[in-house]
Amino acid sequence: MEKPHWFRIAAADDGIVVEFAPGPHQHWDPEVLGTERLDVSPDMALGKGLRVGGRGSSWMYAAAGAAAAAAGADLIVEAPQIRGGLQAPRGGDCSIIKGDWLDQIRPADGSARLILHFRPTGPESIPESNAVAGGLRALAAHASRGMQDVVLTGRGPTWGYAVLAAGAVDGAAERVLVFSPVDHVPIVCWSHSERGSLREPHAWLLDALGYGRAARPGLTVGVIGDPNSGKSVFSMLLERKLATAGRSFRYDCDRASPTPYWFLRMQAAATDDPSPRELRAAVKQTWSPEMERSIAATLHRLRTYYPVTIADLPGGNHKITPPNRIPPGREVIMREIDRFVLVARDERAVAGWRESLAVHGLVSRIVAIVETTDPQGSLTLAPHPGRAGEWRITGLDRGKVLPLLATTSPAATGPWRLLAEQVRGVAGGAI
Repeated sequence: MEKPHWFRIAAADDGIVVEFAPGPHQHWDPEVLGTERLDVSPDMALGKGLRVGGRGSSWMYAAAGAAAAAAGADLIVEAPQIRGGLQAPRGGDCSIIKGDWLDQIRPADGSARLILHFRPTGPESIPESNAVAGGLRALAAHASRGMQDVVLTGRGPTWGYAVLAAGAVDGAAERVLVFSPVDHVPIVCWSHSERGSLREPHAWLLDALGYGRAARPGLTVGVIGDPNSGKSVFSMLLERKLATAGRSFRYDCDRASPTPYWFLRMQAAATDDPSPRELRAAVKQTWSPEMERSIAATLHRLRTYYPVTIADLPGGNHKITPPNRIPPGREVIMREIDRFVLVARDERAVAGWRESLAVHGLVSRIVAIVETTDPQGSLTLAPHPGRAGEWRITGLDRGKVLPLLATTSPAATGPWRLLAEQVRGVAGGAI
């Protein structure tokens, strides 16, 4: 059997095209950066741009952006949510970049290292425009001069990682790395020598980012519910509210049918356009034991980085009757969850999830039940009348969540504060 390739590269009339290929089990091992290097010959790119697109992770887009800069090429990033692509040529205007999008962090030891850190609201608040893309590349080029390592991290869009990596290479950084606690270790996306995953995160990097990695593991809260119940939207809102009490992170555990930010962006921009659903359907994959074990292992690792991790959990198989909400093998993911929040439209769904969790001895971990109605309405949350520990919510519409996250206060006040306390265990318990 022919070995799969993580990217395809071809020459076109208007430049070089790099397209990422779907990874096995929705995942590529970063070691492919070393075994199949993404480099572009300056002769191929002479006077042309490099266009990159396809379903890829942040480190994949960073590798492509760095390759474009190393070849002296302009960069065009095609992503599902960006019609026509974003152009990031050399020499953009970095003065337009707002400080609340990106932090520049230097380690305390004064070494020639730089961290470019997207702030938590990055995916929701950074405008998608050629001016911003070019500005980010110019900012990274200026900031990276004289740097040995430039580390890209934080909750930013994949195109943002591509243009920052291009800028870091423009600025002659010796290495460009991407770091996310999901991957656990820094990934060298570009250098003249080694590429791929490092063995352990550098102490200076963890210290600079405030990751104590304390011996006490963090809390993992799982949001469960049937498909199309609004659980993914709810998990995003809950993570934002819990973040006010300390560092938190949301992890999409439904790799077979993910709800990525680009899908939500496209739905928000054109609710009647069928292409977002078609593009999302194209990236869906079949569940496998390897995928399930990988997700469980990631959840376990995230405990060492975050006091609270919000796990957006898969909804099960509803193509059969009765639905199988926790198919065989999926329980390895569910066992990593300390507390469940159940989002449901009706009592039948609540009963079904209780029964499924009971099979694995996990039903006592349900700490809150949220009844969802009127997804098209305004966002409201209130205690359920006469039902202690239960809630009612409206407005869990995918097309509205990103504007909500970008414009509403992250502070957990009123009902959200009470729900956050219930979930974190400050008040209440299993229900």
